[in-house]
Amino acid sequence: FSLARYHPAVAGKLGPGPWAEFAGRAKDEAPGVVLERACKVAVHELMHLFGVAHCVYFLCVMNGSSNAGEFESKPVYLCPVCLRKLAEVVPKHMQVIDRYEGL
Repeated sequence: FSLARYHPAVAGKLGPGPWAEFAGRAKDEAPGVVLERACKVAVHELMHLFGVAHCVYFLCVMNGSSNAGEFESKPVYLCPVCLRKLAEVVPKHMQVIDRYEGL
């Protein structure tokens, strides 16, 4: 997949469509915006590799998105339900309570 559509300068050249809203950010915000969007995509797709489907329970990085507004509204973190799903997939390597106490 390409991350180009998430950059404000590129999104503005794509014309009308579901991702055109990404063009609204200022150029000086672009590096941080692109990094945040790339992290969301990476976490979302990696969770699919672990077998986790789209989330319908809470506002979560695993929510599906069909346009820029939906994509921008989801956080970069997992909700409790999806975090539990991840913990079930990698139980020996992920101790959720210990991790949160350590934070």
